[in-house]
Amino acid sequence: MALRMPPMEFDAGAIPPSDASDAPDAPVKLDAPDAPVELDAPVQPDAPDATALAGRHLVLVGLMGVGKSTVGPLVADALGRRFIDLDAEVERRAGRTVRELVTIDGEPEFRRLEAETMAELVAAPTPVVLATGGGAVLDAHSRQLMRDRPLVVWLRASVDTLVDRVGGGDAGLRPLLDDGPVEALTRLAGERDDLYREVADVEVDTTLDDANGVAASVLTAVGERRLLLAGEQDS
Repeated sequence: MALRMPPMEFDAGAIPPSDASDAPDAPVKLDAPDAPVELDAPVQPDAPDATALAGRHLVLVGLMGVGKSTVGPLVADALGRRFIDLDAEVERRAGRTVRELVTIDGEPEFRRLEAETMAELVAAPTPVVLATGGGAVLDAHSRQLMRDRPLVVWLRASVDTLVDRVGGGDAGLRPLLDDGPVEALTRLAGERDDLYREVADVEVDTTLDDANGVAASVLTAVGERRLLLAGEQDS
């Protein structure tokens, strides 16, 4: 079983701004998954993937709207890995959208498919960056897999920030928001935050609305995690 330590916290807002000459023309926004995804600088040979992540999947967890599907491709590109969105993979296998699965088959059946798909993905030998759905931590077996195998990053943000991101045009694609974004996200945070904390190796605050900065925080957090693990193993 992988050595685990209390989650470390990183604030994306603490990343110092780049010089004007290095800054991209337009920051990638967390609520714009179709925007270009490029990091400002190439990953060096001693990047975290060569140490802490060698042979391990990197799994992103957190509520809807924290930026998993936007930040994930940035991190995957930096690490030279394939990016997989768990919800999209479930939809591909089922031939239906998440809303259709929940509405027609019920949430328990969707959760079963979600857990089954995740188990297959984290068992695959080639490490990837995997963005999970917000409720992937509800399944006890999935949480055990996350604790045992991959390195897990919990992306989090305030409820107000999440409402701003998901309460607009795509809210209709998210069946759990049917009762209203504020009420739903407040309830989901209360129900799930402890579960995210249970599986997380590191925590990254995504309140800063710049996906490049959040991706840099994730890579930094993974690197710092590696140094702590190395020190613990040497002691």
